[in-house]
Amino acid sequence: METRADGAWRDVATVALTPDGSTADIAGAASDRRIWRYLIQYRWQYISGFFALVTATVLALIPPLVVKYAVDDIEQTVRGSGDVTRSTLLSYGAIIVATAIVESVLRYYSRRIVSGSARHIEYHLREDLAWHLLSLDQGFYVQARTGDLMSRLTNDLQAVRDFIGPSVVDISRSLVVLIAGFAFMLAIDVRLTLISFAYLPVVILSMAYFETNIEKRFFEVQEQLAELTERSQENVSGIRAIKAYAQEDAEIATFARENAEMRRRAMRLGQYQAGLLPTMMALTAGGTLLLLWFGGRDVVSGRISIGDFVQLSLVMSILATQLMSVGWVVASAQMGVVAIRRINEVLRTPAAIADPAHPEPLGRADGRVEFRDVTVRFGQTPVLTGINLAIEAGATVAIVGATGQGKTTLANLVPRLVDPNEGAVLLDGRDIRSISLADLRRQVGFVPQESFLFSESLRENISYGRSDADDDAYHHALVTSQLSNDLEQLG
Repeated sequence: METRADGAWRDVATVALTPDGSTADIAGAASDRRIWRYLIQYRWQYISGFFALVTATVLALIPPLVVKYAVDDIEQTVRGSGDVTRSTLLSYGAIIVATAIVESVLRYYSRRIVSGSARHIEYHLREDLAWHLLSLDQGFYVQARTGDLMSRLTNDLQAVRDFIGPSVVDISRSLVVLIAGFAFMLAIDVRLTLISFAYLPVVILSMAYFETNIEKRFFEVQEQLAELTERSQENVSGIRAIKAYAQEDAEIATFARENAEMRRRAMRLGQYQAGLLPTMMALTAGGTLLLLWFGGRDVVSGRISIGDFVQLSLVMSILATQLMSVGWVVASAQMGVVAIRRINEVLRTPAAIADPAHPEPLGRADGRVEFRDVTVRFGQTPVLTGINLAIEAGATVAIVGATGQGKTTLANLVPRLVDPNEGAVLLDGRDIRSISLADLRRQVGFVPQESFLFSESLRENISYGRSDADDDAYHHALVTSQLSNDLEQLG
């Protein structure tokens, strides 16, 4: 584990590969705890945001109390037993306005500081994913789908950010409002409060039903979105081949099928999302109906005052609003949980090729390479078997063979793009698995069969891997690669 300059943690590897080929897990389930580590890192921001939210919630319950006193004063004045003045009513109004202003400021502060912390955590997670993906070996990318990885780096990270940001604020607010509001109602009248919340078990069961299905459907949508992203990426990167073989219609048909499946899954998710809020509204309306029926009878009988009934109704309205939003917020949280699970699937993937636990220092290599009893298998299929070959420093060796005989695999062994299943590759008599990857690969010049240009200038592509390259080194590379004549022709 290393600490970055900004104070965040970073797992630099999940598996250490020892010289004898064994693996030592140095991360384990750390990725599962990664979110918690970042939440702890920003704990004071979350704590201060929570306290601001609690204060704002308590303030939100003051206006119903003020209205109660105002209604009772007005009622007594109407009956002739009181004398409410205009200044008294203005005072009540001023208290409500002042409370609303302070409450709004506190809510703004709470959401701003928590959402800002969520942005920071999103940044750290994106960087962790980038570090981890760059540490994984070629074998991972043979199996992984580019579109799926891109979806996890974008859509899933956004879902996590929404979960630990706005959703945290909304869930906290809803819980505090429900607890504080329930306590306020109990203080006014225990009997009416219990009657008003008689429908709560039905709300909980309904919410559990919707949340379970939303989580399942959201996972299906994210999986299909990865498929669609993969298809789009392949169409863009392979556009020359598609046009050369006149496969536009076939690719459009394939994309249409993937897109239709995406629509089908999204519609199924939307059905549950659309049904959640109306269900909550209908159920909470039942509580209001109970309060109106039994509370109205208590007012008529003189058991409670009109002010008490109005206060109960206002607090009940606030709680009903929160109950309706709880369903939607929990649905968002379920999406965040699914996204965290998908991100952790990547972060838990071990690096088959990684730095040794204790790398040996490597100076300037002489360049003698030896393959000693090397065997490489892809799955159960042997590609190279029992290879013994020594190449002296400065020698030029051509490996000749038919397609699929292992020439590229043999070359990939030198910079450790592939590791042998048996045997060892030695550089100047040292097992290359005892050397750090950075030190080893700085000593190896490697030209792959497939060329790739980054979206940068030609100079930056030529100087890739040599950030310290000056003009002389750049022009030397141009001449060596025989690009100088082409550049002159291009002007």
